[in-house]
This record gives sequence, structure tokens and C-alpha cells, in this order.
Amino acid sequence: MENSASRNSADNIAAAVKNLSSRNQLRAFKIIEKSANIVVNPDDVVLDYQTLPAETLRKLRKFIDVCEVEDQARIQNAAQFTNFTSGAHYLAAAAVNAMHTYREEQMTRSVLVEKQNPTANHMEPRANSSADNRSSSDERRRIRQRREMASSHSSLNSTVGAPKLKQELIMENLKNRLTLTMVDVETERQSILVRDCENVKIQMNGKSRSIKVQGTKKVFLRIESVVDQIEVLDCEQLEMEIAGTAPKISLTKTVGCQLHLADTAKDVEIFSAECQNVAICLTNADGSFKELQVPSVLKTVISDEKLSTTVVDSA
Repeated sequence: MENSASRNSADNIAAAVKNLSSRNQLRAFKIIEKSANIVVNPDDVVLDYQTLPAETLRKLRKFIDVCEVEDQARIQNAAQFTNFTSGAHYLAAAAVNAMHTYREEQMTRSVLVEKQNPTANHMEPRANSSADNRSSSDERRRIRQRREMASSHSSLNSTVGAPKLKQELIMENLKNRLTLTMVDVETERQSILVRDCENVKIQMNGKSRSIKVQGTKKVFLRIESVVDQIEVLDCEQLEMEIAGTAPKISLTKTVGCQLHLADTAKDVEIFSAECQNVAICLTNADGSFKELQVPSVLKTVISDEKLSTTVVDSA
């Protein structure tokens, strides 16, 4: 009884839900909404599991157990598939090598027979000798071809069955998605394009090579980390939160942009051109935000037939 109570405690269930995948977390929030009759907003609300009814906690526990069983089955299937493919490649290579060994033994045996009976070759007609030479040459050519095929087959063993990775993830024409849309980045070589979206919220899990945001309106982006840069072009009312690192952010023809930077992202370089109402929000030690406006007004004077431009601070 104590183990069951501890297993179903609110703190343990909260930790288990946090360890679920993004898709399963959304499914768990749906269970809470239906069972407890409350509205869960993952972006703005810190859910207190201690206040949930006991029936809701039991349903969450049952759902978490199902997710764990599915994850274990998925891992076992992947391991079995890997063992099967590697074993099949090994057997195919072994069969090819055995065939080549047999052919070589046959040729060696025929050469030894010819050396032991040299008079038999002198007694045969010339036409038969030339035919045998052609046959022996053809046999050697076939053996050489099979060896080349075997070497190419063994070199492909490591790549057979491997899925092709998309180098660019494209999200476009998304409209009025108030719930958070999760995007899982598989490798740092992938880049992300968000284009022509309106009134949506997107969270990018993982470190990507680069991110480009173009032609969006009223979009919220939560970004983990970027290797190269974040490029924003022709956007309106963009809110972007960077939880990890980003070396460079480029803003062009953008009106209304808020950049929320974590402590790890304060070394970023921000370039802006033809932009208005761009603000950078820094997190203070007490959790509050300090908002800094990026100047958008430039002052240019002519001195000695040269232009001298300075920034006019809006503050």
C-alpha cells in the first residue's frame, strides 16, 4: 500500500509527466483538462499537481505506465531490427566469400593437373587449346567481377537501412494555433524555416544549424540553441525566446519584435535594418525582465563632403 501511494503521489506523477515526450505531455494535459475540468496552458501556468483530484492522478498514473511500455517496446523493436540487418549482411558476405574460395580452389586444382600431365596438352589440337585459354580467361574475369561486387556490398553494410535525414524542416502557412506546436530537431546539421504563419506558437527542441523566419505575423517562437544564426525577414509582432545560445540574430524589415534572452544568450550579436519597435528583454536575478529598446533612428550629417551617421537613442 505504501509503495502504491508513493507511486501515485502528486510529486512523482509531476516528475514523470515532465520526462514524457512533448507529444505525450500534451496528451497528459488533455487528461487533466477532461478529468479535473480545468484549462491547462503549458505556456503561462505552472501546474500544481497537489491540487488535482485523486481520480485525475490515477488516470495520469495509468497513462504514464502505458507510455513507458510503449517506449520499451519501441527500443526493443529497434534493437531487433538492427541485429537482423547486421546478421543478414554478414551471412550474405560470408556466402560470397565462400563462393570465391571455391572458384579459386577449382582453378588451382586445374593448374596442378595440367602441370602433372604436360603431354596431354601437346596431343590436343590447337583449336581446343585456344578454347581452353578463352575459358580460363573468362573464368578469371568472372571471379574478379564477383570480388568487386563483394567489396562494394561490404562497404554498403553500414548504410543499408539508414533513413535519409531532412536537412531543412519547413513550417509554413500555419494559422491560429493557440496551443504550443512542438518541433524536435534531430541533429545540429538541420536548419528550420518558418514562413507565412500567423497567430501561432512554436517550440523548437534541440540545437539546430540555423533558423529563418519570414513573412509571419503574431508568432511566438521558443528556441533552444542555434549553431549559426537566426534570420528574421519581413515579420510583424514577433516574440522570440532563446533559452540556450545563438551567436547572431539578423532583423530586416520587421515591425514589432521582442527578444527574450537567457543568461547564456547575452553574448549574441544583433543586426537590424529597416526595423521598428525592436526590444530586448533581459532576465534579472529575481526573475523579472528588463526591457531595452533597440534604436531605430539614425542621424546623418555632411562633413567635408563625407557622411557621418550616428544613432539617436530613443531613450
